[in-house]
This record gives sequence, structure tokens and C-alpha cells, in this order.
Amino acid sequence: MSFFEFIMVLIGLVGAISISIILTYLGYLIRNWAVAKNPTLFLLLITFMMLNVIGHISGIWAFRFVDLGIYFSVYVIIAPVIFFTLAVTTLIPAVADENLTIDLDAIYFSSSRSVFFLLAVHEATALAADYLPGVIDAPPALFMVAMILIFLFGMSTKRKDIHFFLLSSVIGSQTIPFVVHLF
Repeated sequence: MSFFEFIMVLIGLVGAISISIILTYLGYLIRNWAVAKNPTLFLLLITFMMLNVIGHISGIWAFRFVDLGIYFSVYVIIAPVIFFTLAVTTLIPAVADENLTIDLDAIYFSSSRSVFFLLAVHEATALAADYLPGVIDAPPALFMVAMILIFLFGMSTKRKDIHFFLLSSVIGSQTIPFVVHLF
């Protein structure tokens, strides 16, 4: 096993933890859908996070020619997934009582500032990693900077309509390249 393959396994494990946390809570919400209210923003954020972690894990292939022994980039490559996992665990609340109403907007806005901060750090570390020598097929820097700005803006507001627009934008940014490749 090469060092790159080892790093891929580590990133895959951390990414799997993120995905399992999201899916576990999503399963809880589905089982308790009758007591959940205001799900739109929460579900949009979960959708973005799922697309982001899958895209990030598949995007690590761009680092296959980076000499990881010279450029101590293990932290730079793994850091985005770690920050993503922290964002996920910050977003998902502890399950209290199964008979209480679950206000997903309240959950979303109570953790949105820290989640958006961690997502901004996630994008910033990913952008830094894209400039390592040997990286190929990295996303455009303008795209990454735009994502960072969206997350920083999301930290600064509590308006539901703005958050809806921001989340729709970041989901579109994750899915448009895939749709373009289909045609």
C-alpha cells in the first residue's frame, strides 16, 4: 500500500463517519416525521453536506501525484474532511424525547453559525491543498473562494430566505458539474 492509498483510506473512514452521522439522524427524522416541523433548510444543508463529502472524497484523486513525503500535506488533505465531520456533528443535535416536536429551523439556526464557520474552514483548507505541487484537475480557485464567501455570509445572517438561497446555490454548485458531464 502506497502512502497515497493509506491517506485515501483515512479520508474514506472519516468521510464514512460523516455520512453515517447524517444518515443516522435522517433515519431518526423519518421515523419521527409526524413531530418534525420546518424541515426545508435543515434538509437542504444535509443534502449539500452529503454531496460535499462524496465530492471531496472522490476529489482526492487529484492529489495522486503530490509527493506527500516532501510536502507535509497530510494535514492539508485530511483537514477538510475533519472540519466537515465537525460541522456534521455540530449540526446534529442529541436526541431528547421522542414525543417532543422537533423544530428543524431552531436546530438549524442554533448551530448554523458554527456549521458555516467549519464549512468555510473546510473550503479554505481544500483551497490551500489545491496549490500543492503535483495537484491536477483541482476546482477553479474562484469557485472555492465563492464557496468560502457564501459560508462566511451564511455565518452572518439568520434570515431564512437568504439561507434558502445560499443553500440552493451551494447545492447547485455541487450538482451542475455532474449534470454537465451527463450531456
